[in-house]
Amino acid sequence: MRRLIALLDASSPTRHALAECYKQELAFYLLESRLKNHLLAFCNQNSQLQKIKKACHYLQVHWAEKLAVAHLTELSGMGQSAFYQHFKMITGYTPLQYQKSIRLNHAKNLILKRDLPITQIAYQVGYESANQFSREYKRMFGTTPKEDQQAV
Repeated sequence: MRRLIALLDASSPTRHALAECYKQELAFYLLESRLKNHLLAFCNQNSQLQKIKKACHYLQVHWAEKLAVAHLTELSGMGQSAFYQHFKMITGYTPLQYQKSIRLNHAKNLILKRDLPITQIAYQVGYESANQFSREYKRMFGTTPKEDQQAV
């Protein structure tokens, strides 16, 4: 570790190559130490995070489409049960709640920026029922879509 720190202060042209070697040596020692299990658990958790980030990105791009959990589990490379568990642990939402949150935030932007009928906005953001849209909107924001539209 001291060699790696000293290398940071050096202005040697080979310092980047040496730093890479020292990092690999440090990783080797950590994997051989009693911290091995903690390090592996941390790395595994990080890889789960990356997998869930892929699913979140997909939902952010395809938020208006019908939710296909099978596609999300395929994207993440996880089984359905593990996917749900990790998704909820990392985001705090189920995949459906996460998608609803994205849809409702898009709807709020449309309501505040445009003079469109609420029913049209509901369908535009992926809802099949304007009544369900209004209930979920009020649950999330504390006001109805109509109240927000009139406040503008």
